[in-house]
This record gives sequence, C-alpha cells and structure tokens, in this order.
Amino acid sequence: MQRPVAKYEETLSGSLEKDPEAKEVKLYVRVSGDIPSTCSINQYDVRREERVFVHPSSFMFGVGKFRCPWLVYHDLMRTSKPYLRGATECSAYALLLFGGNIEVQASNDLIILDDWVRLSASARIGALIGGLRQKVDNLLLAKVANPTLNITASKEIQLVVKLLIGDGVSS
Repeated sequence: MQRPVAKYEETLSGSLEKDPEAKEVKLYVRVSGDIPSTCSINQYDVRREERVFVHPSSFMFGVGKFRCPWLVYHDLMRTSKPYLRGATECSAYALLLFGGNIEVQASNDLIILDDWVRLSASARIGALIGGLRQKVDNLLLAKVANPTLNITASKEIQLVVKLLIGDGVSS
C-alpha cells in the first residue's frame, strides 16, 4: 500500500491531518512472471509488483484511511483492470505469524518474509516468532489428526490472539 503525502486542515484547536480519499491510496500485489526461454534467471525480474484496485462490491471500497500498510485478499479478478475482492487489512504481526518463509537478518535488525516483505525488528523478535509459528503449526497438525482436541486453551494460541489483538503491545 502506498499512501499519499499527508494533507492538513486548520481547525480551532490546530492543524489536523486529513484522511486521504480512497482513490489516492495505491495498492500493489506481487506477481510472478514467466521466464522467457532465452533469458537466464539472473537477467529476468521474476517477481514484480502490479497496481491493483479494490472492487466496488468490496467492503474496503471507498476506504481512504488504513491502520495497517498491508491488505490480504481472497480473489484477484481481472476485468477492465485488476480488482481485489474479499480484501481486509493485515497487521505486521499477522504477516509474521501466518505469512511466508521468515529470514532473520540480525545484523540489520530486519525480518524478511517470503523474500519480499521487509520488517524492521530485532533478531530476538524473529526467533520468538519463528518458535511460536512452529508450536502453532504443531498444534494445528494435532487438531487435524484429532478434531475433538481443544487447542483454544493452549498458551500458544492465547499468545497468538493477544499478539493479533494488541498488535504486539501487551496490555
């Protein structure tokens, strides 16, 4: 998501930032391109970004102010232009917990998800998230094997819920 430059309006109590109009917010998705047979993989940009738009039937259509810089979506539909349907905001912790592969670059205080999303965070956060993801994956595998298993009371699931609700800030 690329937000427009902030605009302000004068009020009696001072300047307040104006919410941008929905059409000013630019959305992009990562797409994979086909590699031509005449190109080597090092010469060709396999992953690129494409501008997309929220479909008019979507709940998010017309929204100009987002709390998070990420959207997840269910469907990408192409008509006169590429449209997202079933889109909703996604926090950084949701990406960390349920996104792609995690690469921690401790020396740069950086976590890279799926070779694409770069998040500024300490190596400690990366290690803790990686461990939590493994435990949650194990719990979900156990749940699939035994559908009657109650995993909602587990410390790991309670921690995931707390992280998602508080966006990583403890209350």
